Amino acid sequence: MVSASNFVESGSEKEHSKLINFPYVAVLGSSAGGLAALETFFTNMPDGQNLCFVLVMHMAENHDSPIKEILRNFTPMRIVEASNGMMLERDTIYYISANREAKIVKGSFEISMTRSPSPIDYFMKAVAEEKRSSVIGMIFSGAGSDGAQGMRAIRSTGGLVMVQDPESADHASMPNSAIQATETEYVFAPREMPRHIIKWIMNEGAIASGDGLKLRTESAVDLQRIIFLLKSTTGHDFTFYKKNTIKRRLERRMSAHSLELLSDYVRFLENDVSERARLLKELLIGVTNFFRDTEAFEALKHEIIPHILKDYVPGKPLRMWVAGCSTGEEAYSIAITVLEVCRDLNLHVDLKIFASDIDKDAIEIAREGRFPITINHDVSEERLANFFHLRANEYQIKKEVKELIIFSHHDVGRDPPFSKLDMISCRNLMIYMEPVLQQKLLRIFHYSLLPGGILFMGNSETIGEAAGMFTTFDKRWKFYERKASYVSIARGADFEAFRNFALNQPEHQRPATALPRKMAIRELSQDFLLTHFAPPSVVCDELGDIVYIHGRTSNYLEPPSGEARLNIFAMAKDDLKLEVSRGFQKALSTEQSVRFSDIKIKTETQILNVDITIRLLTRPQQPSRMVMVTFEEGLIEPILDENTYHVDYLGRDEHVREIERELLFTREHMQTLVEQLETSNEELKSMNEELQSSNEELQSSNEELETAKEELQAVNEELITVNAELHEKIEELSTANNDLDNFLSSSSIATIFLDRHFLITRYSRSTTRIFNLIPSDIGRSLGDIVSQVRYEDVLKDAEEVLNNLSVVERMVEMRDGRWLFMRITPYKTSENVIDGVVIGFSDISEQRRLERQASILHRIVELGKIPVLVFDKNESILYTSRQLHQMLGYSEGESLPTQFENSGFEILDKLFKATDQALWKGKINLQEKTGSMKEFSAEISPVGEDSDLRVVVVTPS
Repeated sequence: MVSASNFVESGSEKEHSKLINFPYVAVLGSSAGGLAALETFFTNMPDGQNLCFVLVMHMAENHDSPIKEILRNFTPMRIVEASNGMMLERDTIYYISANREAKIVKGSFEISMTRSPSPIDYFMKAVAEEKRSSVIGMIFSGAGSDGAQGMRAIRSTGGLVMVQDPESADHASMPNSAIQATETEYVFAPREMPRHIIKWIMNEGAIASGDGLKLRTESAVDLQRIIFLLKSTTGHDFTFYKKNTIKRRLERRMSAHSLELLSDYVRFLENDVSERARLLKELLIGVTNFFRDTEAFEALKHEIIPHILKDYVPGKPLRMWVAGCSTGEEAYSIAITVLEVCRDLNLHVDLKIFASDIDKDAIEIAREGRFPITINHDVSEERLANFFHLRANEYQIKKEVKELIIFSHHDVGRDPPFSKLDMISCRNLMIYMEPVLQQKLLRIFHYSLLPGGILFMGNSETIGEAAGMFTTFDKRWKFYERKASYVSIARGADFEAFRNFALNQPEHQRPATALPRKMAIRELSQDFLLTHFAPPSVVCDELGDIVYIHGRTSNYLEPPSGEARLNIFAMAKDDLKLEVSRGFQKALSTEQSVRFSDIKIKTETQILNVDITIRLLTRPQQPSRMVMVTFEEGLIEPILDENTYHVDYLGRDEHVREIERELLFTREHMQTLVEQLETSNEELKSMNEELQSSNEELQSSNEELETAKEELQAVNEELITVNAELHEKIEELSTANNDLDNFLSSSSIATIFLDRHFLITRYSRSTTRIFNLIPSDIGRSLGDIVSQVRYEDVLKDAEEVLNNLSVVERMVEMRDGRWLFMRITPYKTSENVIDGVVIGFSDISEQRRLERQASILHRIVELGKIPVLVFDKNESILYTSRQLHQMLGYSEGESLPTQFENSGFEILDKLFKATDQALWKGKINLQEKTGSMKEFSAEISPVGEDSDLRVVVVTPS
């Protein structure tokens, strides 16, 4: 079995050993409510742990962070603001200011003056790529989901992810999102986190220095037991994955459960099925992103895809396979690249991309096609605009790209491969496999590709011993072209047969495993006996394909001419073909050993008497059957010279010779039938493989259709909800429109609405008294409408309002003598966009008439030099004549007090009540400017519509 998902592991053990000389990096992400949690954490975190900390917090823009002043009371460690070029040092707490974007490059900070919408995700992804398994990601209290994708990246590269217990967080949204994204078991209250970090660092140091898990004999057996438990529970076989890779993952799982011996962890796995699923998840976390290795994708765009398309026949499907696609970024990147090339070449291509992975959860994520907003660091703005929709805080791949890809749960080494492919992308998957499994995959890929098809591999991968199957197309970026001359032997291959073949390889070709002395002596003895005393033998699968050969078999087997095939039916010599074929089928059908004795084989110098034994080989938990064919030689008869008299071994009896001839004829006839059956069998095998591939494609398509159906159902439900909301909005809009129509119909204020081009969009009924408007005038320019106003610059004023966003107010006269107050204001939408102007007209004719009368009366009073004042029921003075000002010592510009004080007006209240229509005469006191009181004779009479005002005419006493 082959996992199609990348392992969590650094590029090499040497690379990891270098990292222990540098401090581990703990990235602490927090938002609302996180400060209190950080205080508790650092209170319990001792220094001297070969560890530095980087705080990435959501902080208000243009405000200095108080984090340094706050945390210095809780830790002796140095606290500094991260700056460009600053190297990471242990026992130091770095914090990143607002409006900054940071990453780690070669052990130092690289700061940019931009602000990411998800700063925690961005920094965590960057530091995970740089420091890999020496990173600790931590999420504390906060709102939103920032940090979830970054934590997933840290876990993907082998780092530790730890989350504050949501129950202890003021805001649980960020912790919950991180737990959901990583499925981490390291969920603690802030005060408990430090001891788990220290324990993890000590364990990592032991692993890196070689003091961790040793694959002793017992450990090797336990490791095989773990692999078997995983296979029996999940169906995934890690037999041929690099043991160091599995070892590091086991160390971390053992550390999570405080187990020191691998045997203890085996027992734990045997009793806890859920732990097997967690271990599998630990091994299958994929490391991927869009357009990984940008220059490689540039080569794909400008060299590889044009090369594939140069002989493209319209209507023929262009088929590609992304093996180990993880969450889909690689597959979508290739699809986008092909679409861009086709656009540049003005070529329409029927593109179909199969994207497979062994991780079902990763496939589901890939099918959804939703990615965090932080992909804008890997995907250009042009590509984001062309191939993605921005929705909320994530990017959704567009439908036209999504429909090109079929995502499938598929085991690349166990399930039937996709066939007739133009390109296969399998990047950074085989680096975690042993060479024997790598070669198996390369044979599968060779079979799947069309002649001239391209294999796209990772930067750290090579075709190795498969150079006979591929030629190098681009050495730097690992593009290889399939050789048409090499005949693929992947057809009909059974993985279990291949597995047994690998297990029976010579020792120098297999990973060395230290064995105890007793076992070494036993195996040495067995090897000696096998080499010197065991007869020549071959081991085949059920189809007759040879997977192992022991001893010299050249007397019995020889390669046939034509297509090279390691098949016992094709390689058996003519004298043995019939017995081998009959015995093979009988052994499989009866599950019993079959033996043929004294078969004569004629060589160049002798006639051999051979006994053939055909047996079934069985092993525990082995689903496929293997067959061993053993050749044992008996007496040897020499071939005599032609002139030498000899006795024919067939006997002298003519009857016996006749029978022998008939038997020979029968054998020849049977041989012909066998060859015909072999040919038919080969054709049937090829057809079966094509049917399997087609079935795999149909199954993948069916899964896609099921997913599409679910998506359509979800979209339909959303549409129903949106339709209900829209119906409600329509009702609200209808109500608002009715209200507006009634308001415009009943309002005495004439109102007209113009758009940005001064075209009429709406008007009130009273507007028709000012402009000769009819309903069909909607959409016409106001300048085309006859106006009853003696003012020609209405549109000029409207243009001024639109340009300056100001308000214009004017009094304008109508042709019939009435006066209007005109007010022009900008028309502002709910989105605060200026989209026209509103012109309102109010009739102020009566106001103008009253003002004119008041002006006349004022003039009469002033010309008559009459000392007069007017007051209301509240004893507030509303008007005083110039003559009265002078009598009280005030200049013309000064104002009299607005209230009567000590003026003898206490009788006025009674006067208002008793004599509403009468003229009152008497004495009153008025205060002069100097403050002294002066007596006056006064005549007071009521005025106004409701007699609510009083006019006082005074003369000095």
